[in-house]
Amino acid sequence: MTRLMDNSTPAIQVAVGSGIATDIASYARRKLRVAIKHVHGSVISARVRLTRSMNPSVTEPLRAQVNLDIAGAPIRAQATAGTAVAAVDLVMAKIARQAATVGGRRLDHRCARVEERSS
Repeated sequence: MTRLMDNSTPAIQVAVGSGIATDIASYARRKLRVAIKHVHGSVISARVRLTRSMNPSVTEPLRAQVNLDIAGAPIRAQATAGTAVAAVDLVMAKIARQAATVGGRRLDHRCARVEERSS
């Protein structure tokens, strides 16, 4: 089986906002490593941001945001939930779906254009 990701996985930057337990940062790092395991292309940068809304009327106050740069293609996802763990789980599911398809879709699209020009 071939490995799809380069050996040099970037350091995952995690920013945790005020009012959120700092141990969620290691959980988010672990989840993102799993989410980008089958990425087509090299992951140049990876960032996770966890924030809490201070508005008491917001039903899902915790927001998780992920930004990836995969071979020059930016990928972004965000999710909100009632708990930090739930927000991280939701956003990681979204980013895993996007990251798994972005490389193959872009390469297929470029190959189709090259074949059209040569005809």
